[in-house]
Amino acid sequence: MGEQVRTARERGATEFDAWNDVLILACTAMRARGERALLESFCGAVDRVADPRVRQLLLPLQRLHALEQLQAHAGWYLAEALVSRDAVRAIPGVQHECYDLLLDSMDVLVDALDVPEDLVGAPIMASDYVTAFPAPAFLSTTHPRARPLPACSSESEVGEQ
Repeated sequence: MGEQVRTARERGATEFDAWNDVLILACTAMRARGERALLESFCGAVDRVADPRVRQLLLPLQRLHALEQLQAHAGWYLAEALVSRDAVRAIPGVQHECYDLLLDSMDVLVDALDVPEDLVGAPIMASDYVTAFPAPAFLSTTHPRARPLPACSSESEVGEQ
């Protein structure tokens, strides 16, 4: 980026225009650096955990985050030949392996991460989450604002409306 800015300045571009041309690249680099710092910090924290059982729970979380970042930027990694198509195609399978490793220990993770109780009891956490969600008000016949739908006496009236 620095070289691109210097070259643009030498060609007469203002400093603003020179930086403006590399702004997207700069933002991408900044996000990548932040993600790297986060992952390095997480790795260091996992390494400092004394209990091997806890470490075994943290490793799949660490891997999931790294895989999400890889998947989100897979196009760039492929274009730069840093990963293979097969590696990118394998990401969902590895993610599912991580989920399977975490599933049996979900209660421990919820406690360790101090997840609020109202989120744990949310309908999406139910084994049959589709039926756990309440019916939307517009489908309710008992909702205070529910109004009966107008009746049509024939199909021709439907087409006229």
